[in-house]
Amino acid sequence: MDQTPDFVLGDLDSASPDALAALPAGVVEPTPDQEACDLEKAVRWCLARGARGITMVGATGRRFDHTLTTVSVLIALHGEADLRVVSGGSITRACSRRLTVDGAPGDRLSLTAMAPAHGISVTGVQWPLRGETLLPGSRGVSNVITDAAACVTVEQGVVLVTHFPADEPKP
Repeated sequence: MDQTPDFVLGDLDSASPDALAALPAGVVEPTPDQEACDLEKAVRWCLARGARGITMVGATGRRFDHTLTTVSVLIALHGEADLRVVSGGSITRACSRRLTVDGAPGDRLSLTAMAPAHGISVTGVQWPLRGETLLPGSRGVSNVITDAAACVTVEQGVVLVTHFPADEPKP
């Protein structure tokens, strides 16, 4: 792609020696800890340097276990910064308190509970929720935003909030 990254992080177990050798000095920062995946290492590295918003692109990959791990990192660290996963024309964030999703009428909005979540309310959508419980399953998928923004609140637990804007999201 004729781009030079600012930093290359991770355990580098899948990086070829030739690819690493082609990078300028000081770009590669090995993080060999095997107790965390490379994505978690990268997010924590950014947080340690003061990042308050992190957009993850290409983090869903071709392996389902990696996609699930990305979701797990999003849930685990969402309270540390505004974390977003951009994939397939959507933007996913985790919410455990209050989240405003700037959108446009006609955009889709899905809520997904990976574990029971209670006191879920959503406004600015075609099918609002008021203090509902969401369990793992399909309830909450493909709502429609009716205002300039939708507001999600959660009293207990975490829900994934996926926004499908009419225009493909840009990182």
